[in-house]
Amino acid sequence: NFHQIPVNCPYKTKASNYNRDGQMCVDCNQDGSPNYYPNAFNGPTENCRYLETPMCVFGEIARYETVDEDNYSQAALFYRSILTPDEQTHLAINIANALRDTTTCIQYRVLDSFYNVDPDLVLKIQMYMGNSEATEEELAVQAGYANDVNNRKN
Repeated sequence: NFHQIPVNCPYKTKASNYNRDGQMCVDCNQDGSPNYYPNAFNGPTENCRYLETPMCVFGEIARYETVDEDNYSQAALFYRSILTPDEQTHLAINIANALRDTTTCIQYRVLDSFYNVDPDLVLKIQMYMGNSEATEEELAVQAGYANDVNNRKN
């Protein structure tokens, strides 16, 4: 955070990163913006034009894109196989209570993610939030993920 001290900071620039807090934090801590990526608040994004400089470690290494990420199977297994029906209900109630005061955009993004875990979980969360049932397509369109839903079905 040394770059935040006025004598050290670049002239007329603003930080655009996900660093927060720490020693010598003397600015507004980036106004409470989220410190994770991706997010719904237009934070800094990765620019693929700039690659890391290759390092020699028994050959060259570089950045690569993973093609098939499995982000939901463990959560689905936990929800369907380990939690009892009562625990599933408690989980849905807790999530609904946490989501109730968030923006609609965030609610739809979260519900879209939980749909990948289990559609029944989404219905329970919506019920405890007092929302009407929405289809997967409606959730995706409102969250901005319509293409992801179409790809998921293919």
